Amino acid sequence: MERYWTLRHLAQAGITEIEGAVIKDGVVRADTLPLVLGVMGTDGLPRNARVRVKLGAVDDISLDIGGTVVERLDAQISADTGAEITDDSEGDDLEDLGGPIAIAVDMESGDEASAPTAQPATAD
Repeated sequence: MERYWTLRHLAQAGITEIEGAVIKDGVVRADTLPLVLGVMGTDGLPRNARVRVKLGAVDDISLDIGGTVVERLDAQISADTGAEITDDSEGDDLEDLGGPIAIAVDMESGDEASAPTAQPATAD
């Protein structure tokens, strides 16, 4: 129901562009509306990248709308070098954490004195 009224609002207000954040490849969450939509042109953009999206036509039957990236908002151009500076530090930390973990365990340590021992229960 919420999606229906959100799409009706877009049509009635004549909104043709929105700003949002990339959730994953091909999906953007709008900033000012409760709307998640499929967007072309987000391939390769990091999670939480800020973009401006030109909206397509609303399909009232399937309650769907699509869009195309018009501009990346969080990319800044450095005046000195002309290189693009981006602020995608939020998503990069999580992407580097994945991978195999190796744990070395010495099974023949022979140090049984430091191992915890179970205490017999006393009946009082």
